[in-house]
Amino acid sequence: MKNTPWIFACLLFGVTGCSSNSWQETTQPQASDVAQILASAKPIRQDTISSATSFELPTEVRPCCAFGNRQRVEVGKIKVPFFQLPNTADIDALGLHIYGSSQFSMRKSDDSNVVEGEHNGILYTVKGGFIDLAHVRDTADNTVGLFYKIYPKLGQEFSIELEPELGARSIHFKAFPTEHLTEQQKRTLSIELAAYYAFKMAQGHEISQWHGFKSFPLFPELVSAYSLEDLYSNMLGAKLASKLVIDNLALSLNSYNRNMTVWIQQALEYLQPLNKELSSAAFNAVDGIWWDSHVPIPQKYMILKRNYQLTMQQTPALLTRSIINQGDNTDLDPVIPDDIKPLTLSLTDRDFNIVFDDISSMSMKIENRYLDSFSDHIPANLYPDNTLDSKVYPQIGLYDQQFDKKEYQAIMDKREQKLQ
Repeated sequence: MKNTPWIFACLLFGVTGCSSNSWQETTQPQASDVAQILASAKPIRQDTISSATSFELPTEVRPCCAFGNRQRVEVGKIKVPFFQLPNTADIDALGLHIYGSSQFSMRKSDDSNVVEGEHNGILYTVKGGFIDLAHVRDTADNTVGLFYKIYPKLGQEFSIELEPELGARSIHFKAFPTEHLTEQQKRTLSIELAAYYAFKMAQGHEISQWHGFKSFPLFPELVSAYSLEDLYSNMLGAKLASKLVIDNLALSLNSYNRNMTVWIQQALEYLQPLNKELSSAAFNAVDGIWWDSHVPIPQKYMILKRNYQLTMQQTPALLTRSIINQGDNTDLDPVIPDDIKPLTLSLTDRDFNIVFDDISSMSMKIENRYLDSFSDHIPANLYPDNTLDSKVYPQIGLYDQQFDKKEYQAIMDKREQKLQ
């Protein structure tokens, strides 16, 4: 059979990520759309375009990368000899985007019969700094999934249950009037709300990692919490997904996957990516400044620079001339301009005179096993009834930053005393 290799791969991996090009874009017409076109002698544009495909929210995050390149690893207190963890992504080999991908998800390429998966990792871009592709993809998928939950019920009271982290998580929407909005405005508002809460999910995940949550039970994630590239990458994903939805390029899983593959590639090209070798050189340039290659994963302070700013505007950290001049970074000289400015990204928290926090909220319960990580430095009034509201996420981030600053200083003081 012509498709035997592809079918075998799907069965071998046992995943839902495999898909064929036979799943074409479809829309779900409303009764009013049918009535209009049958009553008119001329074609009429459909007012409301919705998908006939069910986009279930992803149930897990992609394995992401701790900041750095070829980091050393320790298991328990034992350093693993002769092993280093490569993280650098290749702009020329990003793979195919797969909605809700797991580590082993695969799909068939549009251009060939090759079955391929995503190729994730971190690369450096001149305008956007370091970009973590797993974070881009996760928040893009969550934006689309949330849109298809929000849009059909916009204006009604309803809740969306999310996968638990520190505890149960949910998004709640109040009833509010929408009669004054056009159908296109309702769709736009739903997209904006989806992007807003997909990014809030990403913010909450940084908090969860810091306070002990593990997406993968055997791997402590504290080292990755508030990593400097995470939230910028998440916001990039939310913005790309919003573009696809508003342009009707996500009406089926196949359509979304194909278009997101293209848009990720083009967005990174716009941000001026470095190739794999130069991205590795960029990691080397900030070794000892933003991360420490001598400290193995999963030790927390392998990461020396973090982003605790849990806001709806994200500015990337860029290599500067002073950083490049500190070491042997001659390969980076010709590709890092002196006057480059970071490309700041933002998402709106209101539109059509509607403030998103006035009509909705996101909450996360804190299970007892995580409470000690809050009570030792965060005021209890920020988590009443052991529940975090996403409105206080920025404050939680700043309290965690203060804690890390004191803790790291104490570690440095202790090391200095040992040397005396």
